[in-house]
Amino acid sequence: VQSALDEAVPALEQAIMCLNRLNRADVCELRGFMNPPRGCSLTMEALCIMLGVTPDWHEARRLLSQSVILQTLKVR
Repeated sequence: VQSALDEAVPALEQAIMCLNRLNRADVCELRGFMNPPRGCSLTMEALCIMLGVTPDWHEARRLLSQSVILQTLKVR
């Protein structure tokens, strides 16, 4: 268990650093994609699942339109 945790913690810390670098302009740019790159789409599908909504681009764009989306992610 400890070895798995030792491996996961650096990835978690890196993800938190990346999240802290995002700003509202980044969110608006992502929301503006009609057909997002696969990496963006996959990430947003995971976010939808995490937040309990249907994992599709329509719902992802709805999430991205929420003014508190970045704060929501930082709390999770």
